Amino acid sequence: MVLRPAFPQHLFSALRRLQAALFCLAILPLFACAQDAAPVPHLVEFNGTIADPPPGTAAVTFALYADQTDRVPLWQETQTVAVDAAGHYLALLGAASPEGIPLEVFRNGEARWLGVTVEGRPELPSYFEALNQDFRYQLTVIGQFAQAIVAREIANNRFTIQTDKPAVKVSWQVTGIRHDAYAEAHRVQVEEEKPASERGTYLHPELFTPQPDRPDKK
Repeated sequence: MVLRPAFPQHLFSALRRLQAALFCLAILPLFACAQDAAPVPHLVEFNGTIADPPPGTAAVTFALYADQTDRVPLWQETQTVAVDAAGHYLALLGAASPEGIPLEVFRNGEARWLGVTVEGRPELPSYFEALNQDFRYQLTVIGQFAQAIVAREIANNRFTIQTDKPAVKVSWQVTGIRHDAYAEAHRVQVEEEKPASERGTYLHPELFTPQPDRPDKK
């Protein structure tokens, strides 16, 4: 038995065309999502330049951070790269491991910050040089007797440590005096004279056991 529409044939044909068009519109986003969701490469090509390059090769450490102020990387590796006379080098990030860069490092499509450290040239936070001045360096050699010096002071958020022996482990600390606008306007006073009413007393007497020869607040 053939079922015929209860309304004119030309309207029935128009409805079928509309249904087909809506079906096509429904599946288009799926194809669009499939095309946009391109796989993240396990290897990433990186071109860099080293100021005052060492001859031949250099050990370079690459690190990926979730934010430019982070100090703990999500991923890092060290490679020995060939450096030309101008300091240019090419590296494939992830090449030091068979798995490459783990895909979970790029979860949710969030941006990542790349830190690059050349051998003997520690990496400082991106804001360090902009917010500080009058730098002070402290170096401690670990595990053996050796000499370590600051061969080049901070420039472009990096400085260079040089030792008199190869493969020397050095612990370093750099401090500076803040010189941003707020710090300049609100300098911390290291020592202040107590008002006469507070001299000889504790600021928080409840933290101290009262002594028989002093008032409880002392």
